[in-house]
Amino acid sequence: MKNITAIIQARMSSSRLPGKVLMPLGDVPILELIIRRLRLVERIDAIIVATSDGVEDDPIVQLCAIRGWRWCVVIYTMFLPDLIWQ
Repeated sequence: MKNITAIIQARMSSSRLPGKVLMPLGDVPILELIIRRLRLVERIDAIIVATSDGVEDDPIVQLCAIRGWRWCVVIYTMFLPDLIWQ
């Protein structure tokens, strides 16, 4: 069986709704809700949160650290357009 990795593209600098990835739905950040849902999928072996190395995205890195998501790897990129693959 193949290993399956889910990649979540997350950034704080959205032009239409900045910070939406960490906005709460109820009392839980949207990113956390997405990760909770992905963890329920038995065929997913790993989850990666892809973000930029910009200061504005530090809260995403901090959330991963605070929650102790050791299985959650944060990938840094120097160029935001490369992250989005536009």
